[in-house]
Formats: sequence, structure tokens, C-alpha cells
Amino acid sequence: MITRARLAGGRGHPGLRARRLASSLAYPESVRIVEVGARDGLQNEKSPVSTEQKIELINRLSATGLTSIEATAFVSPKWVPQMADAADVLAAIQRHPSITYSALTPNMKGFDAAVAAGAQVVSKEGNGQ
Repeated sequence: MITRARLAGGRGHPGLRARRLASSLAYPESVRIVEVGARDGLQNEKSPVSTEQKIELINRLSATGLTSIEATAFVSPKWVPQMADAADVLAAIQRHPSITYSALTPNMKGFDAAVAAGAQVVSKEGNGQ
């Protein structure tokens, strides 16, 4: 049986329950947005993208006010040829002190190479770290 309370959004009304749930969710105090176009976008390009073009892209992204840029990936050039110049790219970008430049890697070999090349943060592919 439908009562006036239910029709008016009373205790059992699904819309009211949804609103109560939404208002009880805690939002984080801050959110970190990472620009991944220099890595994710370029690694899928079929035509070669030169090291200089990658450096210019990252430098231009740095001028936009971003605070975190995933610049490259330290992966096997056999599997991802576009990232073969990862160390050269990290070495040549114009770094801004307010920006974190990170790299993605699938394994410890890539991690070691990323740290040696100056990546400030290294994310492991596949588990979100």
C-alpha cells in the first residue's frame, strides 16, 4: 500500500534514501589529478614521435598549471617502441619545482631505470601504486 509519506518522499522512498546516502558520503579533502597524455597518448601512436616532440609536449603541459605529469614509461622498447627514449625525455624536459614528473613501469628493471633517469614518482603498471 502506498501512503502519503511514501508519495511525499517519506522514509521508504528510494529517492530519499539515495539523497540521504549521498549526503552521508565523505569526500576527500583533496584530489590529485595526473596528466598522462605524454605517456598514455603517445605510446599508442602508430607513427614515430620524436624525442624532441615529446619534450616540447611535456614542456608545454608544464606551462599550463598542472601539478603532476606522467612523462613517460620505462618499458621494453620491443613491446612499446614509442617509449624507447624515456631516459632522454626525462633528462631534457624543463622541470618546474611545483610539478611532479612521474613515470610508469611494469617491473623492477623499469623502476631502477626510472629512478636513475630522475623520475620523482614511479607508478607500477597494473596495481595503481
